[in-house]
Order: sequence, then C-alpha cells, then structure tokens
Amino acid sequence: RNTMVPGERIDLRLADGPLKTLEGSWLFRPIHGPAADAAPDAPAAVRGCRVELAVRFEFRNAALTMVLAPVFEASWDSLVDAFVVRAREVYG
Repeated sequence: RNTMVPGERIDLRLADGPLKTLEGSWLFRPIHGPAADAAPDAPAAVRGCRVELAVRFEFRNAALTMVLAPVFEASWDSLVDAFVVRAREVYG
C-alpha cells in the first residue's frame, strides 16, 4: 500500500507477500538556492529536491534476511539512481 503526502513523501507498506516486513518512504527534500535572476536580498527559491528512499524489510526466515539483505540494499540504491535519471529526463 502506497500513501502519498504531496510534495513530501510516499509511504510504502507491504499488504501481502513473501516478506515478513517491508515498509519505507520515498522522501523528497527541497533544495533551496537563489534564482539566477534574483536580487541579492531575495529569499531563496526551491531549486530542486533531494530524493531519498528509506526501506526496512525482513524475510520470514532470519537466515534469508542475513544472506539476501545486501542484495536487497544494493537494489534500493539502483532504484533511487534510476528514479533520479528518469526525473531528469522528464523535468530537466
């Protein structure tokens, strides 16, 4: 189940599946900075956002968690990288 908080995050929670636990959040943190044409005393504008993915998971079998956790963690990193690449393609 995914729940969106617009402009902030998307919360993830496994409803049913092979894992004992799978929950997390995509987090979108604003990056502030001066606009290119802004006056020196103008307030900082939102220039983009930092994308983070925080995930907690556990297999039903503790031994599988120990063996497969590094593989899952690496896949989360590549998922964030792919998200950022696609966002740059779409939004520039």
